[in-house]
Amino acid sequence: MKTTVEKLSPTRVKLNISVTPEELKPSIDHAYGHIASQINIPGFRKGKVPPQLVDQRVGREEILNHAVSDGLDGFYRQAVTEEEIRVLGRPEADIVTWPEVKDFSGDLVLAIEVDVRPEFDMPAYDELTLTVEEVKVSADDVKDELDTLRARFGTLVTVERPATKGDFAQLDLVAKIGETEVDSATSISYELGSGELIEGIDEALDSL
Repeated sequence: MKTTVEKLSPTRVKLNISVTPEELKPSIDHAYGHIASQINIPGFRKGKVPPQLVDQRVGREEILNHAVSDGLDGFYRQAVTEEEIRVLGRPEADIVTWPEVKDFSGDLVLAIEVDVRPEFDMPAYDELTLTVEEVKVSADDVKDELDTLRARFGTLVTVERPATKGDFAQLDLVAKIGETEVDSATSISYELGSGELIEGIDEALDSL
């Protein structure tokens, strides 16, 4: 298999790949076997249909299409490996030249474009210096962070005293229009003073 690499940009190349009939033959054989296993011809078991009868049933063009589709990824990967190309993303392939349908002679010519990692020279960095500003943490910063951690990971305990701001209360709420109940919720955990529930709830709880 012959491959040439055309650089389209610093981040994209085109692979021009020529596949000989001998290199395509394994894919041709696989195509015959796969299609033979899917067709029914009286007197032959599936997968045992001779190539000549497969040609008559589906046509050589279908065999060639199947073979190229089956072998395309392998040809591409082989070219990438041989040319040591560091690809990025999915390739875009075009078939430039097909082999002859009548006898599968002639090369299969592919043009495949793909994004690649750019090549660049690493600048000297051993003499670079960095200045990192000192981080100053005040006592208030520490206290605020500790309060945040307590609120996130702390365990609630029951106390016997009037509720105050910052306490958590477990509420059962019922919403009514007149005497008709329209909604309800039970076991709601609410922090007094947070203002996250309906207006007036903090004042009502503060009196309990």
